Amino acid sequence: MPTYIEMEKRTPYTILRTKYLDHIEKHGILPTLRHAGTGLAAVIVGFWWSYPDSAINIFWAIFGIGNFLILKVIMVAFLFFGFPAIFDSIMDEVSERIEKTD
Repeated sequence: MPTYIEMEKRTPYTILRTKYLDHIEKHGILPTLRHAGTGLAAVIVGFWWSYPDSAINIFWAIFGIGNFLILKVIMVAFLFFGFPAIFDSIMDEVSERIEKTD
């Protein structure tokens, strides 16, 4: 029976996985997701520029489902979570008007 601890093989996958987990530990998940989103957007734009007709057909096939329900949900989420400054300014304006009327 061997008395040594078997080492993990260093493959490109394990090296990248370790670097990925170290990056998340050091910087948090949000910067990592931001980088992943930027990469995904680059792939989508590259596909769109390379094959515009196919990209448009795929877009309508995916987002046309359910009377454009996916696009509506994305837009509502973008309005509520993407513009907190707008809501803060609205709330400031409302609070100022309430103070003036009191």
